[in-house]
Amino acid sequence: MTLLPVARVHHQHYNVYRLTGQPPTPPPAFAAWHRFDETSGTTAADATGHGKTARLTGGASWTAGRTGGAVALNGTDGHVTLADDVLAGAGAYTLATWVRLDGTPATWARIFDIGTGVTANMFLTPVADSGKLRFAITAGGGGAEQRVEADPLPTGRWVHVAVAYGSGTAVLYTDGREVGRNTAVTVEPAHFGNHIRAGYLGRSQYPDPYLKAAFDDFRVYGRTLTANEVATLARS
Repeated sequence: MTLLPVARVHHQHYNVYRLTGQPPTPPPAFAAWHRFDETSGTTAADATGHGKTARLTGGASWTAGRTGGAVALNGTDGHVTLADDVLAGAGAYTLATWVRLDGTPATWARIFDIGTGVTANMFLTPVADSGKLRFAITAGGGGAEQRVEADPLPTGRWVHVAVAYGSGTAVLYTDGREVGRNTAVTVEPAHFGNHIRAGYLGRSQYPDPYLKAAFDDFRVYGRTLTANEVATLARS
């Protein structure tokens, strides 16, 4: 049995994570890709061929995308449920998507949220309590978040957003341009435990508001994309 580092959480409580058995293999370089070009049903295929199928849940429906199709979320209960363990064991990663915010998003609504609950997770919110776009990752609850912030996203149009992490540095991009970075990130999805059981687009693992938005071309990588690679995605 291996004990991960003890992290401080709210109200001075502490949580200890235990990894039992063999740690998960890090995800492949291209771990999942949802084009959202389906027009019926509730499943979104994984174009990488790794079988990480996603599922439309609640008030999520198909709509026209930036290119091809997209998923529209109603802001009430609509979200996309990602496959389990899409970033299990990851020590490097990139998440990238096109998103269109339909109206001003509520504070703490999520673009994505992946983890094992409110103690160990990583998320991107269009509006944090600071009023800014925020990426955060933690293995010790909200009080132990490591963050990157930037100006809020525009609404009513397609915007490309990406988070790339590797070797202690997390970089936040919008429309292919770096808008923020943190060079002192020490938490990785590998610290969440062997089973990352929750992953969403448009939904938080906290009781936060749902996001009213549309998503197109959501990608997960098990490596750190370069600035040029992110810019290329934003031009495609």
